[in-house]
Amino acid sequence: MIQRILSFYHPNYYKTLVAMLQECEYEANQFYKWFWRRKDFDFKRHENSYKPTAKSKLLLLIMLTLAAILSVFSLALIVKWYISGFDMFFLFWGLSLFVGTPLFIAAIVPILVKVGEIIIQKPKEKQIIAEAARVFKNSKAKVIVVAGSYGKTSMKEILFAILSSEKKTAATPGNYNTPLGIGKFVKKLDGDEEVIIVEMGEYKPGDIKELCEIVDPDIGVITGINEQHHERFKTIDAAISTIHELSDYLDDKPVYINAQSPYQREEVSPSAHSYSQSGVGEWKVKNAKTGLKGTEFDLVSPKQTIKIKTKLLGLHQIGPICAAVAIAKNLGLDNTAIENAVKSIPQAKHRLQILNQFGATIIDDSYNGNPTGFEAGIKFLADLKNAVRKVYVTPGIFELGDKEEEIHYNLGKKIGETAIDEVVFVRTNGAEIMAKGIAEAKGNQNITWVDDPSDFYSHLDLYIKAGDVVMLQNCAPEHYLKK
Repeated sequence: MIQRILSFYHPNYYKTLVAMLQECEYEANQFYKWFWRRKDFDFKRHENSYKPTAKSKLLLLIMLTLAAILSVFSLALIVKWYISGFDMFFLFWGLSLFVGTPLFIAAIVPILVKVGEIIIQKPKEKQIIAEAARVFKNSKAKVIVVAGSYGKTSMKEILFAILSSEKKTAATPGNYNTPLGIGKFVKKLDGDEEVIIVEMGEYKPGDIKELCEIVDPDIGVITGINEQHHERFKTIDAAISTIHELSDYLDDKPVYINAQSPYQREEVSPSAHSYSQSGVGEWKVKNAKTGLKGTEFDLVSPKQTIKIKTKLLGLHQIGPICAAVAIAKNLGLDNTAIENAVKSIPQAKHRLQILNQFGATIIDDSYNGNPTGFEAGIKFLADLKNAVRKVYVTPGIFELGDKEEEIHYNLGKKIGETAIDEVVFVRTNGAEIMAKGIAEAKGNQNITWVDDPSDFYSHLDLYIKAGDVVMLQNCAPEHYLKK
């Protein structure tokens, strides 16, 4: 509690608030919930995600200006207390204003953001979005849209790596998955692209439909549906309905759907193609294996075989690669081009990325914040052979709403049933529930608790040793690991 209060007066406190607003997509309810459950406001954990945009810079300036004005006013009241002969009325309100300024600003800034969006941002966004829709309407490119609760970015990158080997291809960068983000993306297009890949984000019902009306897709991929962002959608049915706005829009156009998704809609279009670790359509997976050096398998149809070899880790990568290969074949790529392109797919930063530190192998899966991805990472670590120790590190998952206890408990049980040796939990409510799951499964894992993740990563050499394999899930280690 003392650390939390003191952090209100840290020089980077207001910058942390801006970073939190960015990560919450400027949604007031999400921001307020996060604000009240945080134990401190150290900016260090946001250094990788914070983007100094014009909007964030303006917000920071407004916060600092308000803080300065209120501080001057509180000082004036304290001076008045002294001049007035120590009238306690002025001292009380002067100190109250000084102490309460950080809380007051945190309370009103989301409201100011909403007012600014209505007055300034929304009219400008409408113009940008209308221009984006015009560009897509006039484009001759095949537009491929990727939607889902998880796995969107990985799917987009796999598609881009394969298709760009033979066709002029553009893909939305980073998290440009909103109408405004896509509007900014189209400004960078040359106009002669053969393929455009668009990742779509969903935050409320109608979002995917709105994005489809802008880009008018030719092909869709639904990477899977789970409880990710359950706090926003409240029910899994709402998430399913929202994400399947893509298949509804495509109608009789092809859509590729992950058959291994924890949740799916029972009725889908006849033009839907299921993909999984077993294959897609007539293409069947054989001889699959995975390890720290990558994944390989044969993709076999009645008439031909494509030999797949990739740096990507985990058998769960097979399904998305199968879907991308099927799309590539339909767009005219030959087998040799596909095989060579798959070999070149890089390990994405912070998504099962291999790093080496202190003689140990570190699997950086710190951008993985969804239940399905957690299960895949746990299985990958557990199945590895020849590790001195298998060490698992996580704070748990956020934004699970009323599913938080159930999901964390089940994840803990899965860990307890494996041969993972060590578990390091960054102390959160979710991590504590995972520990209960491990105990229920009578797991033999040695559990270490960490209150300060920055201290843990700064002294990683005290926790690991040569020959260990360490999995980091939903963490942010890049500021502490040596390059």
